[in-house]
Amino acid sequence: MSSLRTPSRFSPSAWIERFAGRFLPVCILLCALTLSSCDQFRQWAGRPTSSELQALSLRRDSLEKATAARTAAVRDSLRLVREQEAARQKDSLQREEMFRGHHPRVIHRVSRFHGCEPVPGLFSLIGGTFKEAGNAERFCERMKGKGFDKARMLKLGNGLTLVSIYEDDDAASWLHFYHISNALLPDDAWLLIDDMR
Repeated sequence: MSSLRTPSRFSPSAWIERFAGRFLPVCILLCALTLSSCDQFRQWAGRPTSSELQALSLRRDSLEKATAARTAAVRDSLRLVREQEAARQKDSLQREEMFRGHHPRVIHRVSRFHGCEPVPGLFSLIGGTFKEAGNAERFCERMKGKGFDKARMLKLGNGLTLVSIYEDDDAASWLHFYHISNALLPDDAWLLIDDMR
């Protein structure tokens, strides 16, 4: 009988069985109550918590709204630029058409000349185009000597120089000037319309 042992009341295996049966559910319940949500487990795992996920969601929503607003603003500004360009081209063509019957000479637009310095008038009467600035200066002085006091030189980006004899914003005034001074104008004078405004 001595070889057979009866389990004692405080043996480790008996204690584990008793703990597992009575106290383990209580311990699990206590742990669950202290860890009020899955956030603690997420934090231990290095994952974002629910409050961090909510903040990220709000930030993403605000970024999407800002991007949509920026895209709409760019789209609206592009539409406005296109409308302005179309209106400017239509206006330029109407101006050009107005001169067709009254002005037999060549008509050019400022947009054709890349790098042209700003023209003060919508309509400019160009007396000549010169490669050398000295020739343009002499021609400009000769036009001033003929009574064209507003004669001046316009530089182009390609190195050419235009000599403007008269400039005006009003088409009727320009045509009146042209008809009065037609006999004094050079044969190759032409009209320059500022279509860049």
